[in-house]
Amino acid sequence: MTLVSSLLKTYDCVQNAAGITVAQASQGGEPTDKDRDAAVRSTLMPMNHTTLKVQIHVTLDSEGNVVSIEKEGKAHTIIIPCTEKSMSRTVAPCAHPLCDQLQYVDKQIDGMRTEKYLTQLAEWKGDNTELNLLYGYLSSHSISEDALGFGIELKPKTRDANGKESKGDAADGVWFTVISPDGELVDLDRDPAIRARWQEYLAAGRSAKGHDMFGEKLYGQAKTFPKKLLPAAGNAKLISSNDSTNYVYRGRFTSPDQALVVDTDASQKIHTTLTWLLANNATIVGKQAILVWAVDGRPSFRVVDPMADTLDAFPAENDEVGETSPDAVVADARMAAGTSYAAQFRALLHGYGDPSFLERQKRTIVVAVFDSAVPGRLGVTYYQELPEGEYLDRIVRWHRGVAWPLTTFVAIPGSDKRKPVDYVGAPSFIDIVNASTDSPDRSSDGYKLHRKLVERQLIETIFNGTAVPRNILMAMCHKVEKPMAYDDLRKWHRDLEICCSLLKKSTNDEPKRFHRTGKEIGMELDKDRTDRDYLFGRLLALADNFEGYVLRKQNGGKADRATNAVNLMGNFASKPATTWEEIWRRLTPYIQSQNGAPWFQQNVDDVMALFQPGDYEKKTPLGPLYLLGYSHQRRELLTNARKAKETAMSQETAN
Repeated sequence: MTLVSSLLKTYDCVQNAAGITVAQASQGGEPTDKDRDAAVRSTLMPMNHTTLKVQIHVTLDSEGNVVSIEKEGKAHTIIIPCTEKSMSRTVAPCAHPLCDQLQYVDKQIDGMRTEKYLTQLAEWKGDNTELNLLYGYLSSHSISEDALGFGIELKPKTRDANGKESKGDAADGVWFTVISPDGELVDLDRDPAIRARWQEYLAAGRSAKGHDMFGEKLYGQAKTFPKKLLPAAGNAKLISSNDSTNYVYRGRFTSPDQALVVDTDASQKIHTTLTWLLANNATIVGKQAILVWAVDGRPSFRVVDPMADTLDAFPAENDEVGETSPDAVVADARMAAGTSYAAQFRALLHGYGDPSFLERQKRTIVVAVFDSAVPGRLGVTYYQELPEGEYLDRIVRWHRGVAWPLTTFVAIPGSDKRKPVDYVGAPSFIDIVNASTDSPDRSSDGYKLHRKLVERQLIETIFNGTAVPRNILMAMCHKVEKPMAYDDLRKWHRDLEICCSLLKKSTNDEPKRFHRTGKEIGMELDKDRTDRDYLFGRLLALADNFEGYVLRKQNGGKADRATNAVNLMGNFASKPATTWEEIWRRLTPYIQSQNGAPWFQQNVDDVMALFQPGDYEKKTPLGPLYLLGYSHQRRELLTNARKAKETAMSQETAN
């Protein structure tokens, strides 16, 4: 399939939800106008419908007499019928069929526009009672004149002596309600009978004239195409062929019809579905959107988010599938030790016995990236279709490849504080983005540009099976090599973990690029590994841990400053041997204070013995592998200290 065929097929699967708006309160209680507007924006538009911001409310009785006219302080959004031309109207007058701006429904405000509106309404109203009442009222009354009787002044456009124009209330949207004979309030914009009447009117007398370029029956050729697909790129169009200047079709074709023939219904399905998906499923940064959706199958099933960390991508809560489902399997692995993590994911890959999981594999998953790099154009910068089993497999491969002991911070109930939670898994895209930039301003253009690039590259890495981009790796490595640039060393530890997770995958995917042994890197300390970079990283961790231990011992359990190992980390990466000698010199007083610290010196000797001849004295800078050696050794020491403490407490309790 292609993007267009995927969108058309998706619309066929979800069209029953078209026009259904469900407003949910964002902060409890009743939904606000803002909540309702958000619900409308995320609603799948019915065919030949669009949205309109309205502020003026006109209510008629069952005889067509005006009951009330109100003007709200703030406009809200409704779904209204539209024509192909009115959907994409700009300056040229083109009326919507039902609800529209005041200048289209009030002849005293703009007679020409209102005449166009009334002519169109007369053509499609048929014998519908509410539409005939509306037509009768607007044909013989002026909303602005009647509004005066309700204490409301609606002003037309004006132009002062200097030629400056004031729009007044002419551009305010108007919606209508009719009170039925039994007292029921009928909002015309939401009435199913009126929506159906509009669709029937458009379909009447149509006959197919072949097929368009997408294989759909051609009832009428689309001449204009919608914009406003992405909020930040309001004028960007996915399809455009009717421009008679510049580069769109000139030089290749003599007319736009030769360049593109799309049926009007097909065009609406394509754009309506894409707009709905972008509003509900996309991750949008600036003018870029990363979109993942299931083309067919059961839409109620959740699609695993490739951009999430392991905790969010595979949550513990599982109310859609059984306990043997892949979500449940991965949930069991959320806090598992590193040694069992890969096995848990293998269980996920082979856990196809659950019937509901088998059913999910029938779906096709689309991964697409859209970007509006130039005004007026929305480009597709990445597109991939996969069976859901393969889609899930590639995400699992990513999570397994970058799995690393990580720390997240969760809110403490009833408190503003957050507590650290350790888990083994993959970091989220946003964690990787933040770990690879020094920009503190998350709203800056530079940060947004960086985020767009990194997220698109990671999508390509996951679904194309390529290596982690070098620019991301190097940015993270350079950042974590400067721990003293952080205002909080906990943030540095978090970034170091994320950096190591991607380094682990990279060193295993491209071993010749990072080390000479060819041995796979795991999550646990490799005491037999002889890579120069890895061994220097271990030495740095031993020095850091030892000095930190002494500082805490001397200061009542808290270290009052960063260790020399952390302070000199940047120098250590560029000049490891000479910097290690400086660190050792500074450690001498601490070693003496611990009666020679034989356990520490023995650990250092064990690592020094693993250096190959000539490796220690080399003057070349360290590669990124030293960060993995540092992290492995540091975590090994912390784990051993925790176990020793637990053993001592158990023995004390037993005694």
